[in-house]
Amino acid sequence: MDAQKKIRNYICKKTWSLWTGLALLCAAALLFIGGVISYFSTDTTATPFSREDSQPGTTATLEITGVSHWLYRTSRATYYAALDAEGNHYTLCLTEKQFGGMDSQTLYYLTEMGEAPDAVALTGCVQTVPEDVRAGLADIWGISTEEYDSRYGGLVLNCATTARREAAAPWTSPALTLSLIGLALLLWFLRTELTARRCLARLEELGLTDAAAAQLADLERCTLLGEDRGKLTKDFLFGRETGMACALQDIAWFYRTEKSRLFLLPRTVMMVGTRHTGLRAAVNLGRFDRLNITADVAKAIGKKNASVLLNRSRENSAAFKRMCK
Repeated sequence: MDAQKKIRNYICKKTWSLWTGLALLCAAALLFIGGVISYFSTDTTATPFSREDSQPGTTATLEITGVSHWLYRTSRATYYAALDAEGNHYTLCLTEKQFGGMDSQTLYYLTEMGEAPDAVALTGCVQTVPEDVRAGLADIWGISTEEYDSRYGGLVLNCATTARREAAAPWTSPALTLSLIGLALLLWFLRTELTARRCLARLEELGLTDAAAAQLADLERCTLLGEDRGKLTKDFLFGRETGMACALQDIAWFYRTEKSRLFLLPRTVMMVGTRHTGLRAAVNLGRFDRLNITADVAKAIGKKNASVLLNRSRENSAAFKRMCK
């Protein structure tokens, strides 16, 4: 095995991240296509809304003369009560803009005095009232859920969405999630690969590739950083699966920071800046640096490069940018 390959096996991401990212993007594409098909195959013909007989997932219309202030809110919808010209009660979901244009209907619902205002025609998607919303609305009115069903029915006309959008949502929501995860894995892999290529090219330029591979393999003389998340040798610093492999004399800026990824607890990260790679996360340690490993690494770098910038500060950031110009 040649020297470059030995180094790559340690500093590069495993190809599972590449293939997993591509597979997730393909799955997301298939789900998105399913969502597009569902969107355009959904019938948008509007029928009069019935509290008992309308079919969930269809488009319906309703003319109302009175509407309450909002009664119940979830992360996805705001629920209102409404009246039609015959005094029948309904449950609606409205946007703030839709509700804001019905001042006279709101006043009439509160007082039911005088002549009823002109009816407002609404169009939306028929949905079943969720159990938690049903219980919450019944509690607001001080009635049982059975009495609520008898008065308002078990269906809601959601005017804040459309039947097509709701038909596509079960496909597009997971498609978006999978695409974001897949893209993150791909970018993670490609960024590491780019760093590795720059590092290996620099070692070749200095004629240090063979020396770096030899020191990386010499377990007796290298220092493991964390649970083998990186290696510090006499002349080099390596990051496991971060793409970092550099001569200590090449490091221009070094500091420790805490980073959190995907809502996990913060981890200690050694940041390394060189002229050929820029600033990179070189070694990802565990949650705690109990042995103060970063101090030992900083000391070792300082012996090889007395002008290295240590610690994170605006002054050091500005100085490093000037170096990289």
